[in-house]
Amino acid sequence: MSSKTCVTIRSVFLRYMHHDILVMRGNIKKSVFILSKEGVVQGDPLVMVGYGLLLLLLIKKLKDEFNSVDIPWYADDGSAAGSLENVGYFIKRQEEIEPVYRYFQEERNSILVAKGRDTVIGDIFKEKYNFNFQIKNGYHCLGGHIASGI
Repeated sequence: MSSKTCVTIRSVFLRYMHHDILVMRGNIKKSVFILSKEGVVQGDPLVMVGYGLLLLLLIKKLKDEFNSVDIPWYADDGSAAGSLENVGYFIKRQEEIEPVYRYFQEERNSILVAKGRDTVIGDIFKEKYNFNFQIKNGYHCLGGHIASGI
């Protein structure tokens, strides 16, 4: 990694990991300070660069730890394909480390695509790991269709 890349990552990291302060001044004696505690202020030109770098680091870490799970990503939408057991370990591990990278998956928006009778096994899997996602036989995703069979 080049020194310019390291400086860029460090700069974005420091900007993203601390609260931004908005100061509203009325008269000299009265000012209002508002802390933005959700990452970066809206409109900041470094938002997408920072988010992309942090997400890329998360993806790399997960891919290094889980070589038995296929992990394709499109922007900030990730998928995991493999045995239910390996996918379960993957999701649990992602939940553990994602706060470090300021990424938070929303389980209620997640879908487990299972084939045929595997939906029953999927229900057991969901209960075992206490997951809050839907189980379906097929689903339209990114302009394509994921299904158990045609």
